[in-house]
Amino acid sequence: MALRPGKPTVFARLGNTLVFGLPGNPVSVAVTFSLFVRAALRKMQGAKQPGLIEETAVLARAVKGSGERESYLPAILRTDERGILLAEPLKWGGSSDFVAFARATALVNVAAGVGFLESGSIVKIVRLPNSH
Repeated sequence: MALRPGKPTVFARLGNTLVFGLPGNPVSVAVTFSLFVRAALRKMQGAKQPGLIEETAVLARAVKGSGERESYLPAILRTDERGILLAEPLKWGGSSDFVAFARATALVNVAAGVGFLESGSIVKIVRLPNSH
């Protein structure tokens, strides 16, 4: 999967068994588990909404994308004085910075091929579990 953070990630089926190969860095594991493995496990349990909640928010500060890979950047959600949902990307040191990631309540999705998003842009976000 061309994903940041989250490279390398593998999903396969061996007979009737699903196999998930997750990356080694802690933030990469948390992101890929939250996006894919959690959804697969919840679907097998019969959950009506197995995936994480997706919605849009206004970007509170500019971010860089990865270019060739889709990015999911950790962020904190808040509302402004008008009640508009804002996504504040966290300053973090990459896929090994689990301390910064632990503060995140959502992931800001930056599509592959997007190098930069200005503050004030409307972005897709994915709420992390227990953040709503």
